[in-house]
Amino acid sequence: SLDGELLGALDEAPAGPWLAEMLAAVDVSRLTTFELPSYLRQCSRMQAWAGAQLAAGIAELASRRDAVGPDKDVAFALSEPVGAAQRRIWWSRRLRRWLPAVWSS
Repeated sequence: SLDGELLGALDEAPAGPWLAEMLAAVDVSRLTTFELPSYLRQCSRMQAWAGAQLAAGIAELASRRDAVGPDKDVAFALSEPVGAAQRRIWWSRRLRRWLPAVWSS
């Protein structure tokens, strides 16, 4: 199908806003059984990209000197308990230490 051809070409595309737009345009119900795994792979790549963006935002908020109670802000923004937000902040800071080159680009 045409959408299937598009999905094949997206394997080479970097994950990001453009890939999200392309995936949003795909009619999943029109994909063949053979094409659906490619669609799932692209969605998984977008999910990982979005998670990285979220982690970067959380780490940035937590690093701001003027942020008072960033754990509460994260919890409110993500509609989750404060304990979960604290774990997210801890993990985001840890990722920032492990992958400094990725975070600075």
